[in-house]
Amino acid sequence: MGTRGYKIVRYKGRYWVYYNHYDSYPENFGVKIVSRIPVDPAEYKVLRGLSYSLKTMAWLEKQRATYESRTAQLEKLLCITEERVQTILAPTKNAYPWESIDNVELLPSHCGEVSNDLFIEWIYIIDLDEEVFSINNSIFFDLCNIPRERWLEAFEGTEYSTTICPEASLSPITPKYFTDDAERDQYKEAYEGYNSSRLDRITYVPGIDIRRIVAVMLLECLLYPSSSQMWDFLPQWGSGDFAFRELAFAILSLAAGEYYLINLGDLSGNYQNVESSSGFLVNKSPDGKADIFPILGRGCHTPNNEPGSAPSESMYYFQDILISLVPPATLEKDTDAAIAKAVEFGLLGGKKDFEIVVFSIKSVIIVKVSVEGEMKSVKPTKVMPITLGPKRGAAGPSSVAFPTDGTDLPQQTHPGFAALQAIFGTEADAKLSNFNQGIFPTELYAEILSYTDPPTQLTCTKVSSTFHSLCQGQLTLSNDLTITKFEAAIHQPESKHLGQTLDVFGRFTFQSMKTGIASRSSFNPGFPSEPVKTSSRWSAVIGAGERKSILSQGFLGITFT
Repeated sequence: MGTRGYKIVRYKGRYWVYYNHYDSYPENFGVKIVSRIPVDPAEYKVLRGLSYSLKTMAWLEKQRATYESRTAQLEKLLCITEERVQTILAPTKNAYPWESIDNVELLPSHCGEVSNDLFIEWIYIIDLDEEVFSINNSIFFDLCNIPRERWLEAFEGTEYSTTICPEASLSPITPKYFTDDAERDQYKEAYEGYNSSRLDRITYVPGIDIRRIVAVMLLECLLYPSSSQMWDFLPQWGSGDFAFRELAFAILSLAAGEYYLINLGDLSGNYQNVESSSGFLVNKSPDGKADIFPILGRGCHTPNNEPGSAPSESMYYFQDILISLVPPATLEKDTDAAIAKAVEFGLLGGKKDFEIVVFSIKSVIIVKVSVEGEMKSVKPTKVMPITLGPKRGAAGPSSVAFPTDGTDLPQQTHPGFAALQAIFGTEADAKLSNFNQGIFPTELYAEILSYTDPPTQLTCTKVSSTFHSLCQGQLTLSNDLTITKFEAAIHQPESKHLGQTLDVFGRFTFQSMKTGIASRSSFNPGFPSEPVKTSSRWSAVIGAGERKSILSQGFLGITFT
């Protein structure tokens, strides 16, 4: 039968995808995959304390050695050289050189950008990092403990069951955050020693802010459940994994307003089809200079620069706020220990009064820390979901919406994200309050800023509180087009997912800086795999310098009426 499927091998956080065209059901394709995994523990994995030569390597070590070699070959191709740029500007048969490494379906990515859908009905993942075997990201086995005679019985009913096959799990086998239970208990004990109380409210900067509203829309596109496969793969990622760090940094950057928009129509490179994506896009300016934009999660990078835009650690300072990345399961189950680990990190650095964002991508906790003498005071919020919309697969956090003073209604559907915007906005205002506000009227600065390009406008947000306020209130899309006004809709949804209805937020006024003509339109959400009839398509660019990333997994489309 022509039932299609994927076999995926995960190694060092990267997903190698192999296509299977015929009979991908578990009893056929699944059995073939499982039959290649040894049952004998000695054949499966090297026993500790014994030395092995290459010829006597166990199966797991052989697989890891094979993909280590393939990864080394791939890394050479992920470096965006001038030659690679030219293959995008003038496509040739060698535009996708990774196909010569192995017969993979697409450029191996860290985000696992495929899923079982109408065309791909079965996905089998062999995770060499965590030693897990999974089917459709819904049922999971320890890689070394797949009962050959019973594992298929977990699929016999209309719903997956572990009654006959208890070796299976319907919950993802997630990476560890703490080294062991002893470390977790150590931080739990540390938390009990704090003077802790609940942080019930966060004061939000009042007023409708165009840059913040657009950020909510971009978040909605990036995390839209029916188009974003990242929700399927998130439970497999540790907080230090490349995919986790990059996606988290993208969301934090949007919340902090650290992004600008670029028209995908001006870029070369295939962003619409993941199977033929080169992993980066190129914008060639009239003067011949090529600006390079690596796509989020693909791992492409310019020479002498690390891939991605995020810091390499899972705990770092961003906008002078301590960020602690934590897996979703840990934040839900070991909340106090996760908070204490971040608090102790800040205290170890000599901090006395500071704020922490404990972030799991799905949800967030804001923590305010102060120290007076020997007393350590800690005030955390509840666990807040980033968005109230439903997610693919497992449901999101069960937390209720968190009250945020002054939050505009569009952001109330995204309580955790609104809280992030609030804390970053407050920090930016405090930092800029000591800057000189200039000698010219505010109207003159506003006029000047309306003629800046998007990257320059983003830089201007850091000049003074006046510039910051002006740049938040208008958003330059290109050298010609600027959003100058936002009119909120009268009726706002409360807990409805907004993936297909961004127009319920309200309408924007777009002004041409060349003609002065103003047009009104709403934004339409767009996704690479779905045709959308729009006049232009705009994606966010985050990061700085040579470590920029473009979030082309989702875009905002404009259709003028």
